[in-house]
Amino acid sequence: MASYQALLMHAIATRPKTHPVWRYNDKVSARALAHLAGVPHPETYAQADDLDDLDPPDVPAVLKPAHGCSSRGVQLLIPNGDGTYTDPRTGCSRTWGEIQHRARRSLTPHGTVPVQPPWLLEELVTDTDGTPACDWRMYTFGGKVEVTLQTRADRNRWQSKWWDNQWREVGLIRPNRTMTYTPTLPPPHHPDDLLDAAARIHAHVEAPFVRIDLYDHPTKGPMFGEITPHPGNPHKTPPFNPEWDERLGRAWEAAL
Repeated sequence: MASYQALLMHAIATRPKTHPVWRYNDKVSARALAHLAGVPHPETYAQADDLDDLDPPDVPAVLKPAHGCSSRGVQLLIPNGDGTYTDPRTGCSRTWGEIQHRARRSLTPHGTVPVQPPWLLEELVTDTDGTPACDWRMYTFGGKVEVTLQTRADRNRWQSKWWDNQWREVGLIRPNRTMTYTPTLPPPHHPDDLLDAAARIHAHVEAPFVRIDLYDHPTKGPMFGEITPHPGNPHKTPPFNPEWDERLGRAWEAAL
């Protein structure tokens, strides 16, 4: 029986750091991938190796390190007009100095996926109501999306919903301790364009499987977020249920 979990574990164990799949894995080089695929990415307002070289933003923005994963070091910033910023994911307000301090604390120069500069200040992609846009995490095999995890930050919790490649809800096919399954999350604004954007991006990635994260701007359409060759930690994250573990495993084998 084909198994996504087994194939992912094998890729993690055998794929060297020189493999071309890592070419676009940091957030700076990923912008080159977006250009190659013809998929827009959020506007970059500023970039610096030292946080002190970044001016406080006067528009909604995202502060993030170029290297890292699992949102470590990432802060969403909504200016309040009084020198403080509110993170819409948590509702907490902080000064620019406090934000810089939190960002520095996230740096880890060593480890499996170190968090390292340069630092980026970029556009915060929002939905029609001004809240941060959903993240569409698309599991893509040979250029074809098999399943998509939709996520949205809501104060101190993450909401999620799973969709198949026909944009039908499939239920909680993979448990997640940090997310609340939320069937009421809305469908994307541009469903077919999201699938097409994922296919165009994967055409430039030398790997049978990659997760492609996109935003769906209400007027601009799909916008590139990042790619993830090894999504999640298979040693800690619960696997897909048997049906979807086999389905995604077959898709991976076909892409090989």
